[in-house]
Amino acid sequence: MTQKLFYLLLLSLLLQVGTQKISAQSDKEKGTEALKIFSWNIYMLPATASFSKEIGKINRRKRAKAIADYILEEDFDIIVWQEIFNRAARRKLKRKLKKRYRFQYGPANQNLLSFNVSSGISFFSKVPLKNKKSIKFSNCLGSDCWARKGALSMDGEWNGKEFQLIGTHLQAAGDCQIRLEQAREIRDKLLIPNQKEGKPQIVAGDMNIHQGWKEYQELLEIFGVEDYQYADTVKATNTGNPGYIIDFIFAKDNGAEIHGIQRAMYHPERSWAEEKKWLSDHRAIFVKIIF
Repeated sequence: MTQKLFYLLLLSLLLQVGTQKISAQSDKEKGTEALKIFSWNIYMLPATASFSKEIGKINRRKRAKAIADYILEEDFDIIVWQEIFNRAARRKLKRKLKKRYRFQYGPANQNLLSFNVSSGISFFSKVPLKNKKSIKFSNCLGSDCWARKGALSMDGEWNGKEFQLIGTHLQAAGDCQIRLEQAREIRDKLLIPNQKEGKPQIVAGDMNIHQGWKEYQELLEIFGVEDYQYADTVKATNTGNPGYIIDFIFAKDNGAEIHGIQRAMYHPERSWAEEKKWLSDHRAIFVKIIF
C-alpha cells in the first residue's frame, strides 16, 4: 500500500466516525432520547399503623433504606411514589436519593394541622418540574378517609418537549364506582384544564381497578387513553391479590411526536431483614417514552 493510499483510507475512516458522532448528536438535539418514569406503591403506612410487626416502625426505616439502595442501582428520570405516608421512611428516602433526584415534590395534600395524613403521592425527579397542582378527592370510603387522597400534577420539559405528569392512588376498598368518580375528578380538574396540542399527559399510579374488569374500560374512556398489555408472565401487580393487575402508567399523546412507548414491570427484591426480601406488596411499573 502506498503512503498516499494509506492517508486517504485514514481520512475516510475519520470522516465516517465524525459523521456518526454528528448523527448521534443530531438525534439527541431532535429529542429522541427517552424519558424514563418509574411508578411504585411502596406500602409505607403512617406511624399510627405500627400495630403490625411486619410494618413496624423499625422495619419501615430498614425497608426505606433498601428501597433507596435499589433505586440507586437503576436509571430512572422521575419516580412517582404512592403510599409514602410514613415521615421517618420518607425522610430516609429523601436523604439517600437527594444527590441523584435533586427535585423532590410532595407528599400532596399534606396538612400538619389535620389528623388525616397526606395523599401519599410524591415525585422525585432529575429534572425540575413546575405548575404544581393537587386535588383531594370529594368522596372516600372506610380507612381511605384517614388520608387526604387525591392526585398530584406537575409540568415538565424533556429535550424541549412539554409534558404533564399526574400521580394518583384511587380508593382501595369498596365498589368500583367510587374509583371511577375519583378518575372523573382527575379528568375534570387536572387533565382537561391542562390539555394542550402537542403536550403529552401521563397518569401514573395504583388505580385499584383490575385490567380484567368491565370498569377498566370505563377508566380508559375517562382518561381518554388506550389499553396496553404487560408481558404474559405478569399475573398481578399486587402480590396480596394474585391475578389482579391494578397499577398502570397511561399516556395520552395529544398529537405530540412520540416515536415509541415501552412499558415493563419490576418486582424489586432485596434482603433488608432476616428472611425478608420483598420491598412492597406492589410491583413497580416502568415506562420509557421516546419523544
